[in-house]
Amino acid sequence: MIRSTLALALIASNVAMADNIAIINAKAVTQSAQGTLENATILIRGDEIVAIGNGVNIPAGTAVIDAAGQYVTPGLVGTAVNWGSVEVSAESSTVDAYSDESGAATSMQYAINPDSTRLPLAYRFGFTRAVVAPGGGSKVFLGQAAAIKTYGDDIVTAADIAQFVDVEEFGKDVSGGTRAALWVNLERVMADAKHYANNPRDRYSNAGSYVLSLDSLEALQAVISGDVPLVFDANRMSDLRLVMDFAERHNLKAVIRGGAEAWRVADELAAADIAVLVDPYLNLPYGFDQRAARLDNAALLNAAGVTIAFYNGEPYTGQTLTQAAGLAVAHGLPWESAVDALTVNPVDIFGGAYSATMEIGQTADVVIWSGDPLELTSAPTTVIIDGEQVDLTTREEALAKRYFDINQAEPFSYN
Repeated sequence: MIRSTLALALIASNVAMADNIAIINAKAVTQSAQGTLENATILIRGDEIVAIGNGVNIPAGTAVIDAAGQYVTPGLVGTAVNWGSVEVSAESSTVDAYSDESGAATSMQYAINPDSTRLPLAYRFGFTRAVVAPGGGSKVFLGQAAAIKTYGDDIVTAADIAQFVDVEEFGKDVSGGTRAALWVNLERVMADAKHYANNPRDRYSNAGSYVLSLDSLEALQAVISGDVPLVFDANRMSDLRLVMDFAERHNLKAVIRGGAEAWRVADELAAADIAVLVDPYLNLPYGFDQRAARLDNAALLNAAGVTIAFYNGEPYTGQTLTQAAGLAVAHGLPWESAVDALTVNPVDIFGGAYSATMEIGQTADVVIWSGDPLELTSAPTTVIIDGEQVDLTTREEALAKRYFDINQAEPFSYN
C-alpha cells in the first residue's frame, strides 16, 4: 500500500514538474472556433497550449494524462468574488474586502493574500482565475476590482480593472436616505471627475468643492474614459433604467451586478450593450428591490442577447458558482451559454490577458472533470494553472484526514 501510494505521488510530482504535458482522450470544450472536440489531445509546453485537436504528435518525454473521455475545459473565471481578501466574514481581522475610508480609490490589488485558505477552494472546483471585487463600506463608490489567478505566489494579474458603485438600498442610505439625492450626487461626481481631468492645474485649489476626494477622482478617470467598466449594484427595474440612462449620458461602459428584475428590461439592456452579473439562486426577494426575482432570469437575459456572467452573494468557493450555472441550465439557459458565462464572458466584460479558451498560443489553464462540469456530483480530477498541475488537497481535507482517527499513535500537530 505504501509503495503504491508513493508511486502515485511520484507520478503526480513528475507531471506537475514536466515541461511538456499532453492530455489525451479529452472531450475538449475549447471555447474557441473549434468548438467541442471528441477524443482530442491537448499539448502543453511550459505555460502555453501549443497544440489541440486530433492526431497531435506527442514528443518523447512528455508527461501524459488520460482524460478517459471526460470533459476538459479552460480554467473557469470567478466573477465579483472575495477570494483572497476574506477568510472568515464574521472575523474582522481576516476581512480585507471592505473600506469605510477610501471609496472609489480603494484598490483590491493590495488586499489579496496568495496564501488564503479560500483560494484552494476555488481551484479545487475548477476556477483558475477570478475578478476580486471590493465589498463596500460607507461610501456609494465601493472601489476597484483586481484580476487574479488562484494559484501561485504572485497572483494579481491586473489591478483596477473595474469600479463598483451601489445605486440601490445601501447607496441611497449613505446619500441622505433617498435615491433623489443619490443620483444628483452621482451627476455631481461625474462633473467633478471631468473637471478634474480637464483642469489639472486647478485640482488642488478645487479640492474643497469636489464631492469626492482627489484620489477617488483620480480612480474614476479610467471610468469616464471608458477604459474600465463601472459596475452598478442594482436590482429593481426602475434602478436598471436609471443606470442605462446614466451610462448613455456619460458614455460609460456599464455593467449590472445583481439584476434581479433585469429580465423585465432585457431587450433594453441588450440594446444598450450592458452586461449583467446575475445570481441564478435568487428566486425570492430579499427586499422590495427584488420583488420580481425569478429563477429563469439568466435564460431570459441570454435569449434577449444580454452578455451574462454568474455572481453569487456569498462568493466563498467556486462550487457555488458552478452550482449556480447548473441551476440556470435547469431553468432554461443553454448549457453552452452557461459555460460561456463561466469562461469567455467574464473576460469580455472585464478584459485581461487570460482568454478563457483552449487554443494554440493561449495560457495553459486546463481542467479535467469527473463528469459534466455543471452537475452537482462532478468535480475536477486535474487542474493545471499556467502549465503547472496543482495539488487539489484543501486545508479542510487535510484537517479531516488528520483528525479522522482519534486513536492514532502520532500526536495531533501541525506540520
